[in-house]
Amino acid sequence: MSPSGLFYLSKFKHLKFIIYVFIYRKMMILQENASIDLKNVDLVLSLGNSCRSVHHIKEHNLRLFATPLDWVGNYDLKTAFYCFETNFKNFFIECEKIGEDEEKQLISVRDKNTNMTSRHHFLLNKPLELQIPEFNQKMQKRYKRMQEYILKAKKIVLVNMGKDSLEEVENFLRKIHNFWQNDKELYFIKIIHNEKMPRDSILTKQYLIDKNLHLLTYEGNDTSLDESSKYAWRGNEIIWKQALKNIQLKKQFSLKYLCQKGLYTTLMLINLVRKKTY
Repeated sequence: MSPSGLFYLSKFKHLKFIIYVFIYRKMMILQENASIDLKNVDLVLSLGNSCRSVHHIKEHNLRLFATPLDWVGNYDLKTAFYCFETNFKNFFIECEKIGEDEEKQLISVRDKNTNMTSRHHFLLNKPLELQIPEFNQKMQKRYKRMQEYILKAKKIVLVNMGKDSLEEVENFLRKIHNFWQNDKELYFIKIIHNEKMPRDSILTKQYLIDKNLHLLTYEGNDTSLDESSKYAWRGNEIIWKQALKNIQLKKQFSLKYLCQKGLYTTLMLINLVRKKTY
């Protein structure tokens, strides 16, 4: 083939690639400013990257039990997948103290292996080296219970407020989907903070990554109305309510767990236990 022919062939292939990417991206964005309705969900899990996500999951009565990732921070989706891939066996094994809270009598701890941090698990008045084995044993129990539910679940919602890009979210979803078996339907809810947006404005987008992989983004100003308040860490409740309000747990999953724990007697008892569970 002549050089000119090769040039036009190369140009044609490049054009086909551009057209493919354009169509693919158009297919990825299914709907903007949409109200997503998620019913018959088996499980809702927090993927951080701070306490804010699990707090709002609890507030919307979507948290069936505590998981190892609930109250830790400073991690991305690669780290989260590493924890699942290693069955949380290296989770806070080698730690160091990085701060303390005298009012709550707690210390902040960093996991040297993953750089994750914990502010809610370790006591100030007890040597850290004595607490680590107890903590790891508790986290292993939580992981095994979570894994049992994951294996049975067909429809799982993952909630995250990290800084991972959409491409990184897609990569994580494909990897965790394979790791958890391909028959599951996964919905990834991502809160995107945009400080330039008004607090009452939310931009919603829905992406179809694959047949059973969905990404829902809620972009807005995820800051508290009063940043000086001790509850400022909860962020913008308007965004979180919009993102989680339509999720409904499948009755047999939630009822089974409530019965196992004996929490079905009264709503007051449910709220009491929910506040004490970390």
